[in-house]
Amino acid sequence: GKSNGSPANIASISELKEQIATLEAELAATDSRLEEMAQARNEATASERRVRRGLYRLASGRMSMEDVLKAVEKEDNGVSFMETLATLDGANENKASSSPTATVLSSPATA
Repeated sequence: GKSNGSPANIASISELKEQIATLEAELAATDSRLEEMAQARNEATASERRVRRGLYRLASGRMSMEDVLKAVEKEDNGVSFMETLATLDGANENKASSSPTATVLSSPATA
């Protein structure tokens, strides 16, 4: 019979090692793509949530379009969208509290 040291056996072992290395590299690349996709999905979900909150405040009259757009612009520059919304919203509520009709129009916050 053939011994384990035969040239054909050694060649197939090195081929297998090469295939394993290739598959491991593909697996690592796939893992990193999956991580990127998960991160993109999470960012999209967070962005959608921010947009909904901004639209809610806009629709309820708690904030103006200008304020919502300012908050979005700040978010693009790395400032927290929710902090900006809360700050602007707080400023608008203070303005609104002086007007008697504003308290009737504003609805409770659902955050």
